[in-house]
Amino acid sequence: RMVEADENANARLGSHVAIRTRNCIVRTEDDHLIVTVGVEDLIVVHTDDATLVARRFDEESLRDVVKTLEAQGYDRYL
Repeated sequence: RMVEADENANARLGSHVAIRTRNCIVRTEDDHLIVTVGVEDLIVVHTDDATLVARRFDEESLRDVVKTLEAQGYDRYL
């Protein structure tokens, strides 16, 4: 919501090349390039210490990720 989407409804923050990509949210930090090809409805987030790739509208699974990270002692990645 904070980043305006392109003509294919992709919202991106950072270096991203999109080929046949629609309705995705892509965020990367530093000088890390993300290339997406032939995908839609994804969330891709790359930081210095973790990368997340998930279906965009699967909120239940994203909640499961948080619970699993907490349960396995990976709180620092939240």
